[in-house]
Amino acid sequence: MVFSLQRTRQAVLKIPAFVLEYSWLLIGMHLTGVLFNQWMMILQEKRMQEKSDDLIFLMFAIAFIGFIFQSFTKVIWTFLVCAHFSKNKSTTQFVKTHLELGLIESLRAFFRAILWGIPLIIPGILKMIRYQFVLFVVGRNLNYQKGQVDALDESSHLTKNHMWGLLFLIIIFGVLSFMLTPDLSFLKDPMGVFIYEFLGFFLTCVQILYFYLLYEDLTAISASSRGTP
Repeated sequence: MVFSLQRTRQAVLKIPAFVLEYSWLLIGMHLTGVLFNQWMMILQEKRMQEKSDDLIFLMFAIAFIGFIFQSFTKVIWTFLVCAHFSKNKSTTQFVKTHLELGLIESLRAFFRAILWGIPLIIPGILKMIRYQFVLFVVGRNLNYQKGQVDALDESSHLTKNHMWGLLFLIIIFGVLSFMLTPDLSFLKDPMGVFIYEFLGFFLTCVQILYFYLLYEDLTAISASSRGTP
């Protein structure tokens, strides 16, 4: 159920319309992430050349800011996908309506997973898997928007019988993302960085669209098992 060639095909076919609708915003966020990565790479090379630890604090600060930005970008990408499929509100209105709750629920999921991972790592990893659909619940679940369900509990319910499949799926996307992360400096090999980043952008689109379509499928199965329309 988690793995589906048809769903993969649907995700790929949706990319042109999705990217065209939000091209400047998507490309802008991606290029900002590239800027953080390239900045870190340049500093690392400079640190190795100078054989000094004077740049460690700056590198740590950039890495932290980059992590915050990437987390925020994930929230925006998710709501852009939800807005793309909902078609009942303007994009700006949709994102404004859901952004605050999306950030709150993301933090809840993150810190709960961290707390579960403190005694043992595995429980924290399992929680992170169970919370994969939290943002989709915020953006698309009408019962959540009415205050009738908890986003973390709903995501856990949807993923309950699909843990191994989701784990494997996350690993696949993670490995592909790692392979497409350039270890090249734009100053030294601009064409190589461009190719890597283009493929990385394409993979991100496939991943977010695939998980959205998977969320819709799991929601339909859950509604059927509960006997709700």
